[in-house]
Amino acid sequence: YRYAFLQVGSNDSAQGVTLDKFKANMDTIIAFVESKGAIPILTTIPVRADVGNTAFINEANEWIRETGHMYVDEYTMLTSDKLVSDGIHPNEEGNQLILLSLMGLIPECF
Repeated sequence: YRYAFLQVGSNDSAQGVTLDKFKANMDTIIAFVESKGAIPILTTIPVRADVGNTAFINEANEWIRETGHMYVDEYTMLTSDKLVSDGIHPNEEGNQLILLSLMGLIPECF
């Protein structure tokens, strides 16, 4: 595969994972993807309606944006009206926005 889409961090934000541990885990995952010859595409962590851990999400997203890797900005795109009733997962419109972002990043795949 040429690309790996990594939607990682939302559960971490709810389970008390430290920012340092999150970064170390992401570095490991990214290195593995790259060792297989694939290009990682990261995502920012969207706001979770069920978790008040915005500090973790904001700091993790800042780090994601600064890695230099391609990323889909789910934090900005997935406002509450783009989520299903659980307040975590994207609804049809949210998924469409994610797809459109991926199409913009890697149009040769679509």
